[in-house]
Amino acid sequence: MDIQGVVVVSFVVNEEGKISDIAIIRDIGGGCGEEAVRVVKLMPDWKPGTTATGPAKTSYTLPFRFRLEGGKKEKKKKKKVQDSDTPLGN
Repeated sequence: MDIQGVVVVSFVVNEEGKISDIAIIRDIGGGCGEEAVRVVKLMPDWKPGTTATGPAKTSYTLPFRFRLEGGKKEKKKKKKVQDSDTPLGN
């Protein structure tokens, strides 16, 4: 079974550049939402947003495009074995 589509994740970058408040906005199933969250958690610190008064919390929405193929393995056909009475190469 193939799974494809876009997972949308939102998160906040605080005044120190740390990522927090991660949420899945749109999920396509198959564990894709959880994988997108895992990737966001692995991101290094960001540069925080700024205002006239200094650093500020900033929210972001990030799309992740997934395209997973497969799932079911096809059975391999068995090769025919020659009889032991038949000479090879004929």
